[in-house]
Amino acid sequence: METLHDVPDRRPMNPADRAAARRHEHDRLVNGFSVVTLLRALRVPCVAALHGAVAGAGLGIALACDLRVVATNTTLVSAYGRIGLPGDWGVTWLLPRVLGDSVAKKMLLTGHRPSVATLDTLGFASAVVAPEDVTEEALRQAATLAAGPRIAHRHMKALMHEDGLLEHLVKEAEATMECQESDAHRTALERFIG
Repeated sequence: METLHDVPDRRPMNPADRAAARRHEHDRLVNGFSVVTLLRALRVPCVAALHGAVAGAGLGIALACDLRVVATNTTLVSAYGRIGLPGDWGVTWLLPRVLGDSVAKKMLLTGHRPSVATLDTLGFASAVVAPEDVTEEALRQAATLAAGPRIAHRHMKALMHEDGLLEHLVKEAEATMECQESDAHRTALERFIG
């Protein structure tokens, strides 16, 4: 397994190669982030089944879903600050809207991990169940939604999701790239892996 210490020294790139590498990284990030916009644009509600650690892309995807069934062993993890990155996968946009500004800032800036009880109290969870029941409960909720008034659900979701998320994801990609290129990120990542 390759570690940071195995990676060759970064030598300065010529401006054309650097610009091409930045475009490639930007496109890679934005394309990956499209999962978040696709989930929010679905014409039907989507339900996430969460258990264990939910971090990085998993956190963004969970936040993009309409309902979240949370197992009692679930932990939301935001390690972005610890690795010198701003956050991605829509987390910086979705987290304050789903959990509230104060909890989002505490998670993003300090790495705080709210308890399952807190997630339930804040409305993050549509249900809290034992880990072995999480999939069954998520499927039950999805079946209930599927049997409901689909046209109304579609309009509800569309109206609630009128937002600037797509523009925000582009800004997240740009901020992530700037941080990835910084000495602060490299130092933080070495300390995090360390």
